[in-house]
Amino acid sequence: MTETLLRTVDGLAGLWRRTLLIDVDGSQDPTAGVCWLQGPSLFVDLRLPREGRPVEGFAGRFVCEGDVFEWRRTIDLGPTRDIPDAATLHIECGVVVETGVHAPYIEHWVRSPEDTEKCWGAELVATDGSHAIVVRSGQRFGWAMQTPAGASISIGVVDSDRWIIASSSDPHQQGHDLALFVSETTAHTTHDMNTRTWILSYSEGDDLL
Repeated sequence: MTETLLRTVDGLAGLWRRTLLIDVDGSQDPTAGVCWLQGPSLFVDLRLPREGRPVEGFAGRFVCEGDVFEWRRTIDLGPTRDIPDAATLHIECGVVVETGVHAPYIEHWVRSPEDTEKCWGAELVATDGSHAIVVRSGQRFGWAMQTPAGASISIGVVDSDRWIIASSSDPHQQGHDLALFVSETTAHTTHDMNTRTWILSYSEGDDLL
């Protein structure tokens, strides 16, 4: 069986779905509901678990140093982690296998067969201290927002000029249009029935506008 160790984030853009978790206690979870949307470096990760487990989600920047990848979280539904979220990645029979560095877990990831031509990401800030991350890859988008009231994580589909939330840490947001509009220096969204203006603090990718 051929295995290829990955050493760069290049080529990992797209929507990834988890097909297996082998947790630190050896228990296995093959259920769906966990997806990771990767842009050039920014990412959004949403985990809607089986019944009885809490919703998880986080977003930030995906980096690689040597053969160790790290998901550096700047928005997180959970408490601050004491250890880095780091792992090695290798490809095995078309599956990306994630093996924890600081905890003995394994996750299997399969990329959705969708185009990734329009791939970009941005970090946004607002005057009230809120900040957000948006990632687009093909027709998929990820949206993570931290406000004084709390955080939310969503994954959705771009349909013409509509940004429809398909799944979210807040189930009331499912089916809503984020109504994202991005210009060279600002962005506007409609979320929780409120229109918000953002300032672009960082952007990446060639197809942002």
